[in-house]
Amino acid sequence: MRLPTDRPRVPLTTDPGGVLHHTFPADLVAAVSAYAVSRNATPYAVFMAAYTWLLHGLSGAPTVNLATSVANRTDPRFDRVVGVLAQAALLIVPVAGVASFDELVERTTRVTWQALARQSVPSSVQIATLGEPFADFPCRVYFDLLDMADPVLRLTGLEPAVARDVVLAGARGDLTWQLRPLPTGEMALLIEYAANLFDADTVAGWLDRYQRLLSRLLAAPDAPLPRAGDAG
Repeated sequence: MRLPTDRPRVPLTTDPGGVLHHTFPADLVAAVSAYAVSRNATPYAVFMAAYTWLLHGLSGAPTVNLATSVANRTDPRFDRVVGVLAQAALLIVPVAGVASFDELVERTTRVTWQALARQSVPSSVQIATLGEPFADFPCRVYFDLLDMADPVLRLTGLEPAVARDVVLAGARGDLTWQLRPLPTGEMALLIEYAANLFDADTVAGWLDRYQRLLSRLLAAPDAPLPRAGDAG
């Protein structure tokens, strides 16, 4: 899967990173959660299903390749190991022939659980098993949902510093979307993108298209999906 770019892709040691912040309103987040419960799915799978259809519309690819960060310790042998046991899990979503948003959510739910089941298998082993098409790890698009509070370092006699954004020196991939629930019921979104490939207006346009698409799909999840070229 290759997204359309504003500039040609050229080899770089470090891709300049750009960021965009957005907040999804509480009523939309509540609609996602209610729909997820009705389909025995998670909000992540619902958000990801709409994102998958957006990427399908942008790329025309019959299979959408994503990555998501996983950091669980499913093997009790590693409970006392000090370190960060995290990696990028592969999410390979077949979208060809999908008839409705209901069906697409079923697919993204199944793919998500499959990724979680093999999360202890190193990415390099998974890629080698998938074969030549994945030799260069084409998952340049990440979609994460963090449901934990930001850690705060507390030291005796010192007040915690106010959190602030850190300017990135480079982008981890072509496009990274990171969702985080807010106490207000809203959902914060941080988009990180490769600024050497995409203009800020392009990424903002995709975000606007995504939000309109998500609302449209939730309103009629059993209806035929919009055409790939009309995904917003």
